Amino acid sequence: MGEDKWSNSLKCLGVNRDAEFNEIQATYRKLVLKYHPDINRSRAASGKIREVVEAYGTLVEIQREKEAHSNKSLSDLCNDPRMKRLSNDEIELRLHFSSSPKVRATAALFIGSRSGKRARSLLFKALGDTVEEVRLNALESFRKIGKPQDIFHFFPLLRYPSLRLLRAYFHAIGFILGRFLKRFLFIKLSMRERVHS
Repeated sequence: MGEDKWSNSLKCLGVNRDAEFNEIQATYRKLVLKYHPDINRSRAASGKIREVVEAYGTLVEIQREKEAHSNKSLSDLCNDPRMKRLSNDEIELRLHFSSSPKVRATAALFIGSRSGKRARSLLFKALGDTVEEVRLNALESFRKIGKPQDIFHFFPLLRYPSLRLLRAYFHAIGFILGRFLKRFLFIKLSMRERVHS
């Protein structure tokens, strides 16, 4: 079953069966540039970009599962150089155009290895996803890169009757506030030391 998905996805991208993953990634980037809605406004392009993103997401997911079965942890996967090379645009395409919840959930988790306003805005979009796993991974990423002002965007999550989501919600808030307080106290203590010396 996984082998069929792999070969169908390779065929969709127009890549040889024996291609290395970096070659697959390069082909994917070229196709995204060719069919991106901001560049190519034809109706056929919008359907093609969905197919390309879906096929690439499937390939990444299969690759991730292979690596997970080889005892590679999720944090190792997020630190994988191939995954680090993904641009914010590629991650955003996965969040918006992929119909696979696993691909969207993985993309939401990868954003946690980034920083900056753009990465956080992608996570805000992931918090509104219809699939709980995507929202949980977005909260996990917020634990790493969130700022105190981001907490206000978490409130709509309280409408979901899920204990896992509620637990992740409070963990994310606790980590964000804890990190902020540590930084604040460190600045206060270092200023106090400067005054006394």
